[in-house]
Amino acid sequence: METITTYMIHWFGPFKSIDDVTKWEKTNVEHVCNLYIIEGKKKYAKLNRHYYCGQTTQGVYRRLSNIGHHIEEFRSIDEIWIGCFRNITPKKTDINISEKIITAYLADEVGDSKMLNEINKSFPKGQICVINRWYKPTKDLWARFVDNSPARIIPEIILHYYHNAFHLIYGAEKLKRLKMLED
Repeated sequence: METITTYMIHWFGPFKSIDDVTKWEKTNVEHVCNLYIIEGKKKYAKLNRHYYCGQTTQGVYRRLSNIGHHIEEFRSIDEIWIGCFRNITPKKTDINISEKIITAYLADEVGDSKMLNEINKSFPKGQICVINRWYKPTKDLWARFVDNSPARIIPEIILHYYHNAFHLIYGAEKLKRLKMLED
């Protein structure tokens, strides 16, 4: 039996600007965020929304402020989501795999032309499970999202199997509580 690597990511947002992300990260230092997703309109785009999924080890607000970052390609930003690993302290490999799964899933759903990512648009090899939970900046769970939101497009569970050169993708859009048991 093959091992399934599981990543639980808590996403916080949506934020509307780098300043909002900066304020949140500086006041919530217990949450080390290594992933982020940006959704908005590219320069000169009138209707189409574009997406970018990235990673960092320096803090999201620092990464978004780097000169030459893809955020500069956006005319307007509708949402920024920042993601924190909850079940592990991630190594660079874990961050890479998670970013690749999320980017590939997003590209598959919205189309390559709407992704600003130059790389990571194909699924990695291996058995991987990513559990996404979406939270407001206040740390309350989100219940509803706008249609173009990454939180609406990316399911709460992505299960990826790679077998005999085929990528099998399973997902569950919404987790629901089945029961609450008492000790």
